[in-house]
Amino acid sequence: MATGLGEAVFDRALADPIWVRARLDELNTSGPRRAKQWGIAAFARADLHVRWTVTVDRAAASALEDRLVAEAGAPLWNRAGLKLAATPTAPPGPDGRAPGHGDRA
Repeated sequence: MATGLGEAVFDRALADPIWVRARLDELNTSGPRRAKQWGIAAFARADLHVRWTVTVDRAAASALEDRLVAEAGAPLWNRAGLKLAATPTAPPGPDGRAPGHGDRA
């Protein structure tokens, strides 16, 4: 949990009362667990699907990231996804999709 991703996963798990209640139930029935075990449980809860790719430069990486965030249809756990989530959203278009969705090449 020493990484930014690990911290984000654990923060989201700790914000979920059902997940925290389940950990407390484990504590009461099975005794204490190590922080590493709680971290593993937090990652299991997150159900992340991760991909990497190589790009020619930072600009290409940024363009690819922007396109993938726009196409994802769900929040992503990266800087661009967080930036998008913090941006006020416009109402969906007539097709029910977010404005601008899918019009990038």
